[in-house]
Order: sequence, then structure tokens, then C-alpha cells
Amino acid sequence: MNRAQSEIRIGIGKPLKTKQSEVTIKKNNFMRPPSGRPGRPISGKTGLTIATKHTYSAKEYFRDPSVNEGFYSKKREGVADVDPKVMEPFVPIPGRPPRRVVIDRQRKLFASLNIEELLLELGIDYRSGIKNPAEWLPLEPFDDTEYDCRMPEEWISFGETEDGEFYPIPGKGLKVLPNGTGTWEDILVDKYDAESKSYIGNWDTDCFEPARLTRINLLFNAEDPRIFA
Repeated sequence: MNRAQSEIRIGIGKPLKTKQSEVTIKKNNFMRPPSGRPGRPISGKTGLTIATKHTYSAKEYFRDPSVNEGFYSKKREGVADVDPKVMEPFVPIPGRPPRRVVIDRQRKLFASLNIEELLLELGIDYRSGIKNPAEWLPLEPFDDTEYDCRMPEEWISFGETEDGEFYPIPGKGLKVLPNGTGTWEDILVDKYDAESKSYIGNWDTDCFEPARLTRINLLFNAEDPRIFA
């Protein structure tokens, strides 16, 4: 007997005579799990996984509803404007949104996501720093580029113009401070060094400090932060 049945029975197996309209059974409302993705282990809890058939929509990942206000007026002159990669035909198909609409939606979605918060949900916190660096291995040898949507040379090619000029590619990079803590800061990428497999550019600040980052520590604005995380 479930809870709804037990609430309308009294005595010894005698059902309570009541009108059907007077019995209200509320539907359970499931909340989003505290961290992780459906079917994946929760960080820090060995053996505990999230098992749910609920599919999260893109809106559930939004961090700031006003992040896209004046989105296109924020474009900067002299900085490359790279479109997200979408699998949509150039010729519109009846019943489906046009390619430009899909690109526009992806742009705004990616801009509304915070890579630092997405990593925190997975239990990765660079703000706390590393107490003993000798106990940690570098992540680069374990980096899997299978889910990269573009090759390094393709990313750099978006900065080349027909006039022969080059506009840096915008993104977010992990800036590690001398005390071992790290923050994700805006970066402008100029070129790719194939020998060291690193991207070279400058931190997007007033000081324009030089930067060199490996792929695992660089998130381009035109790629999905959820896949990157």
C-alpha cells in the first residue's frame, strides 16, 4: 500500500467513503542532484552515482539571466569573432531553425556558462591551491583531445583576415599564481606552437601580460564549456 492509499483508509481494511474530488495526490518534484552528471559518480563520494532519467535543458545551466543583454554590442574591434561549430546545413530545412539561428543560440548559451562553476560542480577547485606540488602529476599527458571540435591550426586560422592582418582569438585561460592558486581569466591567443603543443598570446588585461597555455588549460569562447569541463 502506498502513501496515498494509506491516507484514505481507516479501521480494519475499510476504505474511507469520500468523494474522488476530495482526494488530492501531489506529484513528486525531483530536484537537480548536487553535482555531477546523470549516471556519473559524485565527486568525493566513492561508489555513489546519480541515477536519473531526467534530461536537463540548456536553461538549467544558465548562471546569469542578464549575461546576454547587449551581447552583440559587446563585440570588440581588433578581436576575432569566431562562430561556434554547429552541425546544421547551410540550406534551411523546413521545420528546423536556420543555421544562423542555431549559431546565435549557441553563442549566447556558451557566454552564459561559467567554466569555474562547472568545474566546481565536478569537485575541481583551483582557488584552493596545491599544498604539496610534488605529490601531483601534470595533466597534459592525460589530456584527451577526442572531443575537441577543432584542430589547433583551425582555431588560429579564424584570426586571419583577407587584408593579411591577424586578430587574436578570445578565450578563457587558467592563470596560476605564485602561491599555487589559479583563476580563469580572459586571454587573447595569437599563435600555436606545435613543438611544445601550447598556445601563445596575452592575458586580456591592461598590462597585456604574455601567456603560454596548453590545450587543457585553454577554453575558447566559441566552444562548449560543458564538454570542455
